[in-house]
Amino acid sequence: MFELIKTYWQLCLLRIGPQDLPNSSTLLYATLAVYLVVDFALTILDLSFGASILASLLDAGLLLAFTGLLLWGRSLPQRMIQVFTALLGSGALLGAVAFPLLSWQFALGIENPYVVMPSLLLLVLLIWNITVVGHIFRHALSGSMGLGVGLSVLYVFISINIMRSLFYTV
Repeated sequence: MFELIKTYWQLCLLRIGPQDLPNSSTLLYATLAVYLVVDFALTILDLSFGASILASLLDAGLLLAFTGLLLWGRSLPQRMIQVFTALLGSGALLGAVAFPLLSWQFALGIENPYVVMPSLLLLVLLIWNITVVGHIFRHALSGSMGLGVGLSVLYVFISINIMRSLFYTV
């Protein structure tokens, strides 16, 4: 278990790529389960139990669909298991880092002037996440880092807008 976390940490530090992960559907499903648990923990801070489950499933589904379209568009479907596993593993790890920051932000409340600190740290974490996803897309598509980060920003934009329109209508 520690070796697996260490591997995902190396991925988050951009030291390895998705091609360095085993091409294992068992690892993919285990990583998906952890990703869903972490995502649920993040969304339950702001949504109801049922909405959190739906939001977590939709989030993973959007990531799967976006990644599948990218790989299909470049005729590289054989890379799907490793790429999706890398995205889920790095997402779960960075999500676990985000959880205390998001909890801190919610505990302070939006009106509190000290909410700036957790908000800035969450912004840094978002930029780091975009960079990691860009790194993974770069390796998956055998493209440049600029292409990967551009696709990562596009994915985040699409994901945030879909999630916001479905779950945060207030």
